[in-house]
Amino acid sequence: MLLILILSGCRDRGEDLAKDPAESSYEMDEMEEQTEGLPAASSELSGAYQQMAMYIQEGFRMYHVEGEYQAYFGPIEGGASGVWVDGCYVDTGDETDDVHFYCDILLEGESGQWREGIAFTYDAKADWYVFSSQYEPLFAGDSFWAEWGDSYVTDVLDNCVCQIAIARDADIAAPIRYDSENGPLEKDLLLDCIWDFGDKDNGLAYQITPRAYYYWDERLDVDISIRYPQVELEKGREEVEETINEKLREAFFYGYDWGDEDNLLVPGEEMYTEIERYYMITREDEQYLSMRIYEYNSSRLANHPNEWETGITFDMRTGEAVRLENVLGNDETEELTLKELLDRGNFRCLWSWIPEDEDWIEKLKEEKGDDLLSIRKLSATI
Repeated sequence: MLLILILSGCRDRGEDLAKDPAESSYEMDEMEEQTEGLPAASSELSGAYQQMAMYIQEGFRMYHVEGEYQAYFGPIEGGASGVWVDGCYVDTGDETDDVHFYCDILLEGESGQWREGIAFTYDAKADWYVFSSQYEPLFAGDSFWAEWGDSYVTDVLDNCVCQIAIARDADIAAPIRYDSENGPLEKDLLLDCIWDFGDKDNGLAYQITPRAYYYWDERLDVDISIRYPQVELEKGREEVEETINEKLREAFFYGYDWGDEDNLLVPGEEMYTEIERYYMITREDEQYLSMRIYEYNSSRLANHPNEWETGITFDMRTGEAVRLENVLGNDETEELTLKELLDRGNFRCLWSWIPEDEDWIEKLKEEKGDDLLSIRKLSATI
């Protein structure tokens, strides 16, 4: 189906949006001012809007978006040495003459309305665009910012310069004149190197094999790096090996939707997210395998980055995760304060991710000592 490209003034909802440019609420001199520094229109549609439409369509194909959407384009902003993009100032570098532009976009389809935005530079001599730093929640399935009645929606519709119908499988009769950031790339690699936290030849009846999982998406600004271990047991213990590795993946690949029991990480639904997870083995013998897991993350809508530690221990005879009650004994009180537990003197700090935390246990008692602990729910790191 041939994609129809329409230049319009975007009347109110319910009116015919396909109108003659001469009747548009934007006068021609305003349109010329709007696209100053950009190429002349190769058809009824300005070259900039045409290329943005093709770029959005490329995203439809890359992220498997079905159906047809109406794209409402607001005025193109910028054209000076820099422009504000999603709260960040994109400045012109000392070694480049690139001029930055930004355009607010509203996509409307059967699945709802989506607040979008595209930033780009334009080389007038080469008639070439470079798209980057875009905000495209439709591709991550996040409709948080788009609602009818929202001021953004109202502003885009009131100031709409161009409306275009976009579908994944439609044809746009125009050459591509842009470069863009890459879409998702996922790798899960077996590491051949020996890391400081373990040795393949450990003399035990099992081996620890380090793996590295990576997920990059430049277009949605996602960077996830997870280094996790995989256990290899001797022949005949495949069931125990499978149990341990399944629990390890759950420990390293959990997500952030705490209300959902199936909260494993789904990187394709993230946006503006950086996650880094890695581990250190604290005990490795025939009885127990214990490790500490460190995480750093920074996500859109969060006030600041987060970092924390968790721990997990396995009984290497059964493959089950060890709880603190298994170490202290089942006759222990089910609930006690953290200070009561640490005052027993059975715990000592072997190592800290943060070097300046010299007396980590005393600091923990001071900050969290009154917190009640349910011993039967706590996993143990030995």
